[in-house]
Amino acid sequence: MIFKTRIRAIGLAVAFGTLVSVGKASSTDLVGVDFGEDNIVSYGGSDSTFFSGVDLNSFVGANTLYGLGYTGSRAVAANIEGGFAWGSHEALDGRLSQTYAGGGALSLSSSSIMQHATQTTTVIGGVGTSDVSRGIANGAGLWSFNIATALATNGSFSTSYNSLYQGYKTAMQTGIGGRTADVINSSWGFTSTNTTTMRTYASGATYEAVMVDALVNTTNRLAVFSAGNNGNRSGTLAQVGGISAGFNTLSVGATGINSGEASSSYNARAYFSANGLNPYYNPVTGAFVNNARVRVDIVAPGQGFVLPYLPAGLTDPTYWTAPMDGTSFSAPMVAGAGALLADVAYDKYAANSNSRDNRVLTAVLLNSADKFSDWTNAAYTTSAGVYTTNQALDARYGAG
Repeated sequence: MIFKTRIRAIGLAVAFGTLVSVGKASSTDLVGVDFGEDNIVSYGGSDSTFFSGVDLNSFVGANTLYGLGYTGSRAVAANIEGGFAWGSHEALDGRLSQTYAGGGALSLSSSSIMQHATQTTTVIGGVGTSDVSRGIANGAGLWSFNIATALATNGSFSTSYNSLYQGYKTAMQTGIGGRTADVINSSWGFTSTNTTTMRTYASGATYEAVMVDALVNTTNRLAVFSAGNNGNRSGTLAQVGGISAGFNTLSVGATGINSGEASSSYNARAYFSANGLNPYYNPVTGAFVNNARVRVDIVAPGQGFVLPYLPAGLTDPTYWTAPMDGTSFSAPMVAGAGALLADVAYDKYAANSNSRDNRVLTAVLLNSADKFSDWTNAAYTTSAGVYTTNQALDARYGAG
């Protein structure tokens, strides 16, 4: 069945506030700066400290696994969104092992290469000649899949049922060359400022959410999605929407400091990160139950990233931009962490595919998350002294 084309907004990978600087990562910029083994960094606050912010790989604990010899080398991670990553940028030089467009999606060309896809793929596993490009799973096989049938200049894109289905099915089920992706990342979604429409988007009942839920259920692959950047809206309009609102995906929110500058703390929800209790849609009765589900599963840093910049005509692969904000960048941090865990599973339990099951990887990620000082699952003690809660996770932070 072919559904009509819809316009879908990317996970809004835009700089909230002022885009402070764009420049080359030259040796002059990097003098005297310790990047902790060339990791992803946050913006230092000025041109002179462009690359001297927080070492984000270390911040989220990836260095512990690096120290044990795990970089994701046994795993494959696929970035799926509107447009391809630019494999010639120094952050991804030689890193892309597969590109794919099916079901009527745009094929690989200079016009279908997107900055957003390049940035999110870099966070997953970038590593090149630059000193600030080592993604979370920098040894993993990287795939860049395009699901857009048309691309707009504002970052939104069109999809069809076929382009979505073929993209996700190929990565998760059919595979390429006998291999499927262990982890997928998708930093895009769709929301609405209309409360009725947003209720549908937040219920997980859209065909896009149902499709990916079914593929996760069938393949047991880890599917990581950005929660969305609509968290500064009021009431139900701030809820997680789109595929992230489904039931089997791992939805990732963002932490930050909400001042537009990098922070070593990242100890609060970023003001733009979607949050709140989502509705449940009963497909039998057609009724909605409001405030029924937490759809932020986990959070990761999402403010002030220094990431690749694509100049007009793709003429120079050495440019960078900062600060970049959004749940678009929180999600690939978690996807990269999932690829690191899959790498461990292949090494320690190669013969046991259950070790790489979506449910196992998700459980490890959620149970490894640090709780914030204001984390709450709304627990209370009844008059009979019974400790009770109706939700397992925090509506803002998920597991933490």
